[in-house]
Amino acid sequence: MRNIKYMVIHHSAVDQPDLNKLINSMNINHKKRKLHTSLNRLGYYIAYHYVIGVDGTIKDTRDINEIGNHASNYTVNKEGIGVCLSGNLDTHAPTDAQIASLINLITLFKKSYDISVVYHRDYVNKSCPWKKFPYALFSKKIEMISKFKSVFENEVKDPIFDIHSDNSPATIADVKYLMEIGIARANKKIVAYIDKENKTDRSFISRIFSYLKI
Repeated sequence: MRNIKYMVIHHSAVDQPDLNKLINSMNINHKKRKLHTSLNRLGYYIAYHYVIGVDGTIKDTRDINEIGNHASNYTVNKEGIGVCLSGNLDTHAPTDAQIASLINLITLFKKSYDISVVYHRDYVNKSCPWKKFPYALFSKKIEMISKFKSVFENEVKDPIFDIHSDNSPATIADVKYLMEIGIARANKKIVAYIDKENKTDRSFISRIFSYLKI
């Protein structure tokens, strides 16, 4: 079992809406480039562990316990998961479905691993996943996932990752639902605190809203 610390985001640099055709082309390309010289456990030469199509479909292309040669950095490859978004993100942004699937994938991994989300551009002299990737918005979403995981596990005991009986990854809708629960419980705590203390000390209130602030 690998000690996974990174999720590295890439893009395919080509626009191929058919995910199966993209996978086949990528497989040939990675074999030709000798990124891997033997088939992995899933039957590919592909260096990435996941490829996300324009419709949000996530395709497993390398077992997570197999190292992928994708990040241009030995340590990050050894301890990382490579995720490739289909499309040339130098000319257009990823689809909403792709971002949603990527968020769900990150959420799933954060359930078991203390991962950092990084980009290929952090380790190589290129801007992959390129100019049109919504870095600021995406970073905000990641911050929200991490913040609400902490809030709901430690403060109101509703772990964000355990609300599905089938163990499927939490979604942004789940986060919003849990946020509503958290706000309601926080308001109840505020009222109870004020009633008990009968004074205007705001420290407890400020602490709650600092947790809920996005």
